[in-house]
Amino acid sequence: MNKKITSSVLVALMIAGSTSFSAFAAMPTGTVVIGTKAFDLTYANNSANDSEINAAMVDGGSVYVKNFNGDWIDNLTGSKVAASIIPAVTYKNEKGTTNFAASDTDTNTVATSVALSAISNNQLKETFNGKVADTSKVVFTVKREATPVTMVTTWNDDKTEATLTYENNLPEGTYTVGVMNNTTDIGSSTVAVAKQKVSKIEILGDKVIVDPPILVGATNSSSGFWPGDGHVSYKVLDQYGVDITENSLASNIKWKSTIGAITASKGLITISILEGAGLRDVGYLTQYPSTTITATDSDSNVSQSNTLKFVDQALTVNKIKNITKNIGDSYTLPTTVTATLVDKTTKDFAVIWDKVASTKVAGQFTFTGTLTMVDGIVNTNNVTASATLIVAMPTIDKTDITSKFTDENFKSIIYSHIGKAAPQPILESDVKDIKSLDLSKDDVSSLNGIEYLTSLTDLNCSNNGLTTLDVSKNTALTSLNCEYNKLTTLDVSKNSVLTSLDCQRNKLTTLNVNTALTDLKCGFNLIATLDVSKNTALTSLDCGLNQLATLNLNSALINLNCDYNNLTTLDISKNTALTSLECNNNKLKTLDISKNTELTYLECAQNYLTTLYSIKDTWNSFMYRPQYIDSPVYAITDSLVITIKK
Repeated sequence: MNKKITSSVLVALMIAGSTSFSAFAAMPTGTVVIGTKAFDLTYANNSANDSEINAAMVDGGSVYVKNFNGDWIDNLTGSKVAASIIPAVTYKNEKGTTNFAASDTDTNTVATSVALSAISNNQLKETFNGKVADTSKVVFTVKREATPVTMVTTWNDDKTEATLTYENNLPEGTYTVGVMNNTTDIGSSTVAVAKQKVSKIEILGDKVIVDPPILVGATNSSSGFWPGDGHVSYKVLDQYGVDITENSLASNIKWKSTIGAITASKGLITISILEGAGLRDVGYLTQYPSTTITATDSDSNVSQSNTLKFVDQALTVNKIKNITKNIGDSYTLPTTVTATLVDKTTKDFAVIWDKVASTKVAGQFTFTGTLTMVDGIVNTNNVTASATLIVAMPTIDKTDITSKFTDENFKSIIYSHIGKAAPQPILESDVKDIKSLDLSKDDVSSLNGIEYLTSLTDLNCSNNGLTTLDVSKNTALTSLNCEYNKLTTLDVSKNSVLTSLDCQRNKLTTLNVNTALTDLKCGFNLIATLDVSKNTALTSLDCGLNQLATLNLNSALINLNCDYNNLTTLDISKNTALTSLECNNNKLKTLDISKNTELTYLECAQNYLTTLYSIKDTWNSFMYRPQYIDSPVYAITDSLVITIKK
């Protein structure tokens, strides 16, 4: 290792302070190489850099000097040496640092341009046969014929490809790209750029997915379904393989289908079986095995033809009834479920559940199942199955709960239900598995003890003298009928799987319900406000003959009866599925049913209506014309006008 510069050649060079570039080598003349570091004379002679020069010498390594003839001299022997022994170095001068490869070569000289191509309507690509270490040293000159063209250059991560991008579409013509890699002229290449055109049409997949049918709003004369349309995706590519599906060029494609009418836009093909307006129940696309779709571009004459199968969709899965088990019981979720398809038929599918059912812990557990599709059916909307397992708390079989039943009539019914007679004890094990109980008109004034019927799913306690009712422990309840009693309050918020509640003809002023309800009857009470906006599953609501001044609805309602209340406004604009509305005998002044396109039955008489907004005027006049207009006594009036509102 040379720790000291001893050669008079190097000393002379360092004093000279003059450098020049050789046409035959990368580093300039007058360069000093110390190990893997290299410096020009001006930089090395600057006393401010003494510590850096000394550090390089301490690090060790051979020292070489490039004289003004471009020859390399060994500083130790003073002899001329071949450039091939010069190592790869980091060269430094006052302007900065540059990396040079071994043998005194520029790091960029290993890469030469090998291919020029047009890759889109505004881009050219230059491909090199090696990595370009310093892309800042590469200069591209682009011309169209003799006209210079300004393009922006970007490099790939491997620095082997340069993409030249023009701000607009490149005009047709021949383009020449010259390449300079540092001081090396790699040469130039030419490429022809043609007018952009449709080169390929791809119809994606081999199936046409059919939408569900749409129910036509029934009138006095007709009803039915609009058959669902079929859909499949497509893609259009230009001659460069660029996606131009939403480009105006794709609008020149002519589409044909052997079944139905076909349209295509923005990558989606739609096939309709309807041949004209006014047709209903004309059948479904799924009644045909397949259709042949042909697409032809009128400019390029590119054509594509595919035969595709029509396939059904799974729309809904039949509800699985809630399952109640005791801790330790054996239970396995069903392996198949029944689904309703687009064509309104049903089919059984294998189902894979998200977790395994267990009865080791008490509580309520919900499971989601993924359907396994079969050939000819798809699940576009990802319809799933759901199941609820209720694991009841453990009971002590020999616990005597006879005294809990304080009403003698209720106790007698329980005895009859479990096959015992007084004075035999009623045990928890006797009643824990009772699922259904009908106490209608049994002169029961108290249901104390019902909390032990933990598996109860259906309870009918109507037409009794009940003043209180606590079913908070009966968490398996799905149906409750407690009409014709004397209840002033009712709380079923703990009954999370309750779907049907009939509490009509009581003395209720408030009502606290759960969110799973699908059917609620609470008419003939004293309720002043009712909010079912969070009951997203509720489809039928009967709250007539109360004292309602406000009514907040959910959007899923199909049937609504709110007659004989104190409503001054009624907003049903979001209830687009509503088929039946009874709102007579309120204080309504206007009513807008123009959004309720499925509505087939309407009663709105005995209000203060002067205007009725609707999409049709064929309603039964007796159901809307009698109004309290300018009179405390209702009369059939011509003042009520139906205003057609689309």
